[in-house]
Amino acid sequence: MNEPYEIANDEDNPKEALALIDSIQIRNAWEKALSRSKLDPEGAITSARTLIESTCKHILDFRGIEYQITSDLPALYSKTAHCLELAPSQQSEQIFRQILGSCQSMVEGLGALRNRLGDAHGRGQEKVLLDTKHAILAVELAGAMATYLIKTHEAEIKRKTWQELTEPERQKLIDVWLEIATEENLSDPGRLPYTEPLVTIQRKFFSLTSIFVPEGEIFHFLVNKRKAKKLPRPNQEK
Repeated sequence: MNEPYEIANDEDNPKEALALIDSIQIRNAWEKALSRSKLDPEGAITSARTLIESTCKHILDFRGIEYQITSDLPALYSKTAHCLELAPSQQSEQIFRQILGSCQSMVEGLGALRNRLGDAHGRGQEKVLLDTKHAILAVELAGAMATYLIKTHEAEIKRKTWQELTEPERQKLIDVWLEIATEENLSDPGRLPYTEPLVTIQRKFFSLTSIFVPEGEIFHFLVNKRKAKKLPRPNQEK
């Protein structure tokens, strides 16, 4: 008799990173996929697909890359893979084109599996038998793929406080402030904490430098520059 399928859950499992990521959507999808894998195979498949979708959107949002709200999973994954330089067409070695092409096919397969066997759509009288092992396979594949995307994404990120920025990097942050503040018709950074313009500044600075500075750090940097009268004011419409 075969041993029952189990989800790996030890502390050394690299997919534990998904439980710690700063995206509640990714954490929720991962926890649901794990919890449903044995008792609710249909729900597990839906959550596995949601995990990949949430991971792609998290990375694209972080990098300030636009996507259509109505984009399907293959389109979201393709855009994400391209920005992480994981698209098969971006590889010079045939073996990596083959492997990453298989990853793309796997993601497309998860989307199709969810449409066919997940619980996101109603069904007619047709009976489809879904074995637990198929749900666990979907969850494991989605977890491995999401982890790979997150790890690749985070490997390119240099996290710094504003005090750790070099002088050229500080000047670049001021240049971004001027650009965004002009576009948003803003004049006082003291109005920015936890607002959309501050996030826009953060993402624009990251896109130019690959440096991620927390929102609060950017806010304090700008306010301190303003207090010291060293923060240029943007051109405002009259």
